[in-house]
Amino acid sequence: MDRQEEAQTERSTSFQHRELIYFVLTLQRQAERIKHEKAQARRGDDAEPQNQPESLVAVARFHGSRLASAPTPSPYQDDGTHP
Repeated sequence: MDRQEEAQTERSTSFQHRELIYFVLTLQRQAERIKHEKAQARRGDDAEPQNQPESLVAVARFHGSRLASAPTPSPYQDDGTHP
């Protein structure tokens, strides 16, 4: 086999390897998609929502601080003012 034939064989083998890798990756993606769909079906993600939209109430987004501005005693804590 001369040099030109060797180079052609090498290119052909390299192309076949790329095709095989692409095929394996495609199968892996398909398997992941199927697993994801099965998990969704088990959890019922694709089922109808339990609450009907007309029964939902809109709530305004909270824009204030999540922390109290100053420490305050608990309403159940004895502060010594009551007998």
